[in-house]
Amino acid sequence: MSRRILDTNLLVAHWRMSWRELRKKEPTPVLARRWAQQLIHLRQTEWIELPVRLEFLAGRRTEEPIEVVQAYLGEFALADEGIVLPDDWRGAENYANRILSNRPRDLGDCLILAIADRLGFDIDTFDGGMPRSSTHRDQAKARKQRKRRKKR
Repeated sequence: MSRRILDTNLLVAHWRMSWRELRKKEPTPVLARRWAQQLIHLRQTEWIELPVRLEFLAGRRTEEPIEVVQAYLGEFALADEGIVLPDDWRGAENYANRILSNRPRDLGDCLILAIADRLGFDIDTFDGGMPRSSTHRDQAKARKQRKRRKKR
């Protein structure tokens, strides 16, 4: 397994695709666990972060039974052990202050990036505007610091 965090958009896309394939059958926790294992196998990582888990739960539709959703999420490992540190919030604020693409960044993305930085994880995402690699994020941060020093 690789050191990559699965972003919420991957979980949501896979969940919705799996849900549609049910074709009027009743979802079960066993089936939801199987769906999660398929995604883990496909993406070669089991890691998510607490903000990913919370975003997924917050986006749940009323027809989706919570026990089925919890079974799905229970197959993923929390890289951050469910702990968000004060430094993560500061890192999230730093990302919020930067313009990473032509569209606004949301709180979840900023926090996911900051936690991934702390843990040294890359991010597996469909979001083209989100820097995926911790190396890439470190290089961008170093370039920004060099520019600041030159201005002085």
